[in-house]
Amino acid sequence: MPQFGIIGFQQVRENSRILYVRLSDYFMGNFKLAYKPEMAEFENEVQNIVLEPLTKPNFMAMAKSSQMDKTVFTTVLTNIFHVIGELLFENGIVELDLFEFGKFFANNRQILYDPMNKLKPQAPQGKQTVKALMDYGVSDQ
Repeated sequence: MPQFGIIGFQQVRENSRILYVRLSDYFMGNFKLAYKPEMAEFENEVQNIVLEPLTKPNFMAMAKSSQMDKTVFTTVLTNIFHVIGELLFENGIVELDLFEFGKFFANNRQILYDPMNKLKPQAPQGKQTVKALMDYGVSDQ
């Protein structure tokens, strides 16, 4: 997805990896965005992020599964990426949740990315007692 970025993966364990999205320089420049310095440092230092796509997207198959013409599908996808760029550009503080693709956080056009890691323990939902929360914290360590 050259207009938006590269979707690769981050190796989190020997036999498991998670999706990782790196916004393209074109996208970042077009919407006057920049990665926060700590995000840029992280990407430079971490060796377990592979940004080469494993397979190229098959737009024809995606369009067919969406019951759309390929041209219409590609236009819709491009428009979605454009709206994402506008949201990150126009708003002071933005959290954009792309579910399986992770979350983007923007503060005055400086971007942080948090990939979705299904291996992270989920916080307990609903009302909890202090003891239950303490037990939850102990069981995760």
